[in-house]
Amino acid sequence: MSGQRCLFCGGSAERDHHCTGRDALGRYIDPGFVAPTCHDDHELTHDDWYTHGAGDGLVETATFLHALQLGLERVGMFVGRLAEATPPPLDGFLAGLAAWLAKMAGGLAGSIASLDRYCPGWQTKLGE
Repeated sequence: MSGQRCLFCGGSAERDHHCTGRDALGRYIDPGFVAPTCHDDHELTHDDWYTHGAGDGLVETATFLHALQLGLERVGMFVGRLAEATPPPLDGFLAGLAAWLAKMAGGLAGSIASLDRYCPGWQTKLGE
């Protein structure tokens, strides 16, 4: 991370933040999707996840759809925080992108719930 700057504050980047994080089994959802952050902003990003119930190790990703929903949620939170630290005019675009990611994550969560309700066993059938 030599010479990289934190995306949020511009300080020295000490940590690679895995934007989609880990699932309940400790596996990175997308190990290569990282962003340079300082220690404090890295911790704040994880705090966002825990505040919204999407913290590392808390969420199971039984299927690709679950992993996608969690990834959309977490990246949306990351982009939303980034929007707050970004000057105009890019801040407005990032805020809109964060809102769209949250909307898509919510829609996918609703679709997963409908599959659970109306197609019991769909999760195990994906593996067959």
